[in-house]
Amino acid sequence: MLPTAILALLALAAPVAPLARDASPRGRFIIGSPERPAMVGDHQEPRRYERVESAVGAYADIDEVGDAAWLRHELEGYARRASACAARPRERCAVGARRVAGATVIHLIRGAHAEILWTSARRAVRLGWRRLVDTPTGTMTVDDPPADFAAALLAELPSDLSPADLDAGRWADDEVDRRLDYAERVLAGCAVATDTAGCLHFARASLLALETDAPPDGAAVDPAAEPTASLRLRIAAARLRRAAARQSPLVPWCAAPGSLAPPQRLAALP
Repeated sequence: MLPTAILALLALAAPVAPLARDASPRGRFIIGSPERPAMVGDHQEPRRYERVESAVGAYADIDEVGDAAWLRHELEGYARRASACAARPRERCAVGARRVAGATVIHLIRGAHAEILWTSARRAVRLGWRRLVDTPTGTMTVDDPPADFAAALLAELPSDLSPADLDAGRWADDEVDRRLDYAERVLAGCAVATDTAGCLHFARASLLALETDAPPDGAAVDPAAEPTASLRLRIAAARLRRAAARQSPLVPWCAAPGSLAPPQRLAALP
C-alpha cells in the first residue's frame, strides 16, 4: 500500500484539537463532533464576524469536509444536540426549518443564543448571534439573524437544504447507518495502523451506542428476517474483537494491554 494511502487511513482516527470556539454549551460544530472521525480533507475556516459594530454579536463558522456523504445528517444531528435543554428546563429551546434570504435553513434557539444552519456542497455553515440584547430601555429579543450578514453568507455559500431533508423519523434510522459506516471505515484503518488505540476506541464507542439493536446472547437469528443494521452491527463487532485480539502485549504506550479487549457488554454480541 502506498504511504499516502496509509496516511489517509490513519487520519480517519486522528483526534481533532479543540478550538476556543468549541467550548460553548452548544459544543463543536461538524468537524470534531461526537461520533465523527477526523477525515482527510476536513478543514475549518477561521471564524467570521459581522463587520459593523453591533450589540447582537454575530459570527459565522464554516466547516468543509472531505467526505460529504453524511454532512446534511450531521448538520441536523448538531441541531438536535444543541437544542436539547434538559439541563436548563427554563430556557427556551426550539429547532425547525425556516426561510432566510430566500433559502431554507435550520433555525436554532437556545436561551439567549440563536443560530441558523445550512449546507452548501461540502461545507456546513453556522451563523450565530445573541438573541437577548441589553438596551438602555430593557432587554430586546432578536429572533432574526443580521440581515446583511446572513444575505452575504448565503450568496457566497447557497443553501442546498430543503424542508424535506428534515425528517425526524428518517434521521433516527440514518443515524444507525452513519455510526456503522464510520465504525467500519475506522476498523479498516486499524488493519494498517501502527498505533491503533484511537481507531479501536472510536469503533468500540460507536458499536456500544448501537448495542441495544443486537439480538440477545445465544438467541436464534433468522438471517432472512434480521434487519440489515443488526447484521452489520454483528459483523462490525466481530471485526472489532479480531482487531483487539491482534494487539501485542508489548506495545510500549499501553500499560494494561487487557484494556484493549472489548467491554463485557460488547463482548456478548454474537
